[in-house]
Amino acid sequence: MTHSNTPLNLQAWQAEVVPPARFQSEVWQRIAARTPAHRNILESWLESLALLLPRPVYAAALVTACIGLGLGLGYTARSATLRNGQGLYMASINPLAHASSSLE
Repeated sequence: MTHSNTPLNLQAWQAEVVPPARFQSEVWQRIAARTPAHRNILESWLESLALLLPRPVYAAALVTACIGLGLGLGYTARSATLRNGQGLYMASINPLAHASSSLE
């Protein structure tokens, strides 16, 4: 490349570097080697979710769904614990249940 004091003419400028003959095919071969042959369904679903999350509507919907799911699971677990554990607790603190077993 020559340096001169003439003003730059960007429309007439051309690169002096010539890439090797198989450069383009080698680039595509390297890209193909890094790309997996088939993608897992979970990976593709998580990738699409990650692309949607920066949008406020989708982020708000996800937060709302997570809160609803958490409240629903918490209520279900609490009610199951009360149904199963309440009778056992009441039997353990009932003084009459203990008195009848000690009299025998």
